[in-house]
Amino acid sequence: MTNIIPRRIDRPPLLLTTVGANRGARASQGSLLELFRDGHNAYELEYVDPVPGRAASLARVAEQKGALARFVESRIEDAPDARPALRIFQADRASATASALERDDATPATGFIIVGPPGLDMIGVRFALGRNDPAADRVLAAFRGLAAVSSREGSHALLGAEAPVENRLVEGAFRNWYGAYLRRNAAKLAIGLEPEGPTMEATHDGLDTRPVFVIESDELEPRADRVAERVAAEATFPLRRDSAFLTIEIARIPEPMVRFRPGVVRRDRMVQVGRARDLVAPPPVPRPVSPLSRPELGAPEPTGTSIAPGTDEPFVPERSDRTHDFATAIVQAIGLALASGPQSTATRTNPIMTTD
Repeated sequence: MTNIIPRRIDRPPLLLTTVGANRGARASQGSLLELFRDGHNAYELEYVDPVPGRAASLARVAEQKGALARFVESRIEDAPDARPALRIFQADRASATASALERDDATPATGFIIVGPPGLDMIGVRFALGRNDPAADRVLAAFRGLAAVSSREGSHALLGAEAPVENRLVEGAFRNWYGAYLRRNAAKLAIGLEPEGPTMEATHDGLDTRPVFVIESDELEPRADRVAERVAAEATFPLRRDSAFLTIEIARIPEPMVRFRPGVVRRDRMVQVGRARDLVAPPPVPRPVSPLSRPELGAPEPTGTSIAPGTDEPFVPERSDRTHDFATAIVQAIGLALASGPQSTATRTNPIMTTD
């Protein structure tokens, strides 16, 4: 009997470029180093940061732990075009991520940023884009919008000694939340596979994860029901009952504005949200009701159907009617969640703060 030894065909290592080499990159480095635990170097890490010493320090730590690593002391806009397999954005400024995505929205990318909207809890936002991902324009719009209303205050104001205590307490949970996401998606993205989950997600505590819907328009829409129509029409994934979500609404007139509105689709309002035109409401199910629970004793028991006008036959809606009714219910559920929840509007004079 002949033993067949499988032969591995070596290939050049895949380059994983981290944009930013400060607080966020240090926290997520452990997740990237797990890619090297199989004993061979299928990847090479690259750190890009303009501040002298930052990128070199992280590259040195990575090499000490057995990884291939290199660094570039430059802004990402000025860095040599190395054609990475994956870009990992850990920049503290939304403008840096927006600028890099404008230059190249075809290369797979993932990233994380912490945002402090005025009057709301600090939130963490993460994203993942596959190769030539059609959702890249939404992510770019979100970061452009954030950049237009960002304060120059960042890490110190959100996580420094004078920041709210609750911010500092939740930072570790935010780091773990993105680290787990990076472990799940980095290898897939680097070889051209689709990432897991929605394109953008947010959290306020590192435990609750909600999809992010980016709505871009000339002016902020004052009516929640019209925003809900946009959300329902553009949803590419389901929002199930009791699901939480976040809308980031971006406007340019009369000045740059960004509105954050978290919401929850309540159990008693909706069964499922997303791709409404492909869903059909289930037919009504007869449910006997005790006369004691009815306002008028002796009223006829409900049958779950209605009688068509002028006939004795039960009226059963056409498939298109049921689909329309269900789509309407979807919009109503999202609109109610938006109208009844908290919101925060950021402008240049009432800005957000961001950090990595």
